[in-house]
Amino acid sequence: TYSDTLVNQFSCDSIAQLTIQVNPTLFSTTFVTLCNNQLPFLWNGQAYPAAGTFSVTLTNQYGCDSIATLVLSVNPVTYSSTNLTLCDNQLPFSWNSLVINIAGTYTDTLVNQYGCDSIAQLTLQVNPTLFSTTFVTLCNNQLPFLWNGQAFPAAGTFSVTLTNQYGCDSVATLVLSVNPVTYSSTNLTLC
Repeated sequence: TYSDTLVNQFSCDSIAQLTIQVNPTLFSTTFVTLCNNQLPFLWNGQAYPAAGTFSVTLTNQYGCDSIATLVLSVNPVTYSSTNLTLCDNQLPFSWNSLVINIAGTYTDTLVNQYGCDSIAQLTLQVNPTLFSTTFVTLCNNQLPFLWNGQAFPAAGTFSVTLTNQYGCDSVATLVLSVNPVTYSSTNLTLC
């Protein structure tokens, strides 16, 4: 409160008193951290498309400036892509939270070290296990029979597991039949 003594039109004192009230200018800072898939961020009626420090001047309850500052931090959503080839006898295949039974492209959403989405994509190719059966009939004087690097001395059904052109199992089966060689003896007397 301030007073000043002046002279009025009657040459008398004129005491003027001034009461000043000072209202504050307000300042506020808001810290926000979010993931980039949550942009744009809406704050005080404005959309913010990227990280940064932004200020707006508003009016407070006293009719004075209210300077609001936004410190916006943006963490990344991460992406990964994996190509994988398996043999069909390796199915079902477990990947992240999924159990996969057939070839295809699969997506799973996890959480990265920033608390944001980590979108993982798997492209799975499935190669076949091959099966073949070979029927062989021979005479017992042709034994042992050589097949796929192995000698078989008698009749029977035999399987070997090889590797096919895809790097997967190729199960080959041999069904070996053996017929006897017959012998006859004839005594003959002639004149």
